[in-house]
Amino acid sequence: MDVPIKEILRKVRQWTAYADVPVRVDTSGLASLPNEGDYICVTGASSLYKPGADRLPLVLPRAYSDIWVSGN
Repeated sequence: MDVPIKEILRKVRQWTAYADVPVRVDTSGLASLPNEGDYICVTGASSLYKPGADRLPLVLPRAYSDIWVSGN
């Protein structure tokens, strides 16, 4: 079943106490990236990043194989 990333993010926002909290995926260790508009599912460690005074969710995939890409 393909689920649009917007729907996944909506559910993530529901699961947290925050509204409109973006979820960032660290792509620094990946050899390539999914195409813009692709639906993705990411497996990785959960962490936080701190842009300014906020702490926001960060997913840390180990390799590109931790990202499942469906296309749009």
